[in-house]
Amino acid sequence: MKAILAGLALFLTHSSMVSAQTADASEALKAAIENPNDDEIVEEFIETLIEAPQGSGFFIVEGDIIITRGEVPSYLRNRQLVDDEEAAGSAKVSSELIVNIVAGKYDFLREPEDRNLTYFFDQSTFRSSEEAELTLSSFVNGATSWTNACPECGVSFTRVESAEEASFVIAFLDDIDGPIARAFFPSYPKDMWRIEVFPAYFSDTMSFDRTGVMRHEIGHILGFRHEHINDVPGCSSEGGTYKPITPYTPGSVMHYLCGEGGSFDLGLRSSDIEGFRCLYTKGDQCMFVE
Repeated sequence: MKAILAGLALFLTHSSMVSAQTADASEALKAAIENPNDDEIVEEFIETLIEAPQGSGFFIVEGDIIITRGEVPSYLRNRQLVDDEEAAGSAKVSSELIVNIVAGKYDFLREPEDRNLTYFFDQSTFRSSEEAELTLSSFVNGATSWTNACPECGVSFTRVESAEEASFVIAFLDDIDGPIARAFFPSYPKDMWRIEVFPAYFSDTMSFDRTGVMRHEIGHILGFRHEHINDVPGCSSEGGTYKPITPYTPGSVMHYLCGEGGSFDLGLRSSDIEGFRCLYTKGDQCMFVE
């Protein structure tokens, strides 16, 4: 089983869903975390990241999350804080459905009016009408999975006719080096509120359910981090601050195919739904025994 999962994780690496780091990239990351104010060392780390599109100043970390060049030092300092806490033995080993934390607060769609999300589907960016239709239907189905899972959470997704009136944009980015897809957290600046799919999303060798990929990306929009965020053997650790919402679920929609977790369908599990409901109806984590 482990050998199979290792092979699947390798496939994921080639399709860019997971940022598998080379030894050089790992060393560059380690050095940058230790020296986030050293411009030369930080630049060496940036050179190991995927910039999509080239020249945009947007870089991909943790597989499908974007940060700007200017945000890299802050990202590294957050990593330093997490690493220091772990070294001191004071940090919780956190592998649950996890919400992002910004300025000490949960990073989610806190106000009811913010949960009425609108989106503009930029069909002009796609290579064909078939790929556009596939993306749109996958997004609609993925969004429906979340809204049906918790009607009382008050989250909705409505298509609008222009980017100016939309909460976010869905588009295709023709960058062969990009991941399968990428999204944003609620705390991101509005000009970064985009879901983008890349050529890998349409690859004949892509084994992941495309609706599932959208479910995963929508999870980020709702504020959820990756399930395998820290100390899951066989998975990459990630930076930033975060808090667990539910017990660890290897099959979570937010879990990459790494370690002994992940799934091809990227479906919502009962703990995903429970965590979503707790955060969006109570504004807090679910009660569970650690």
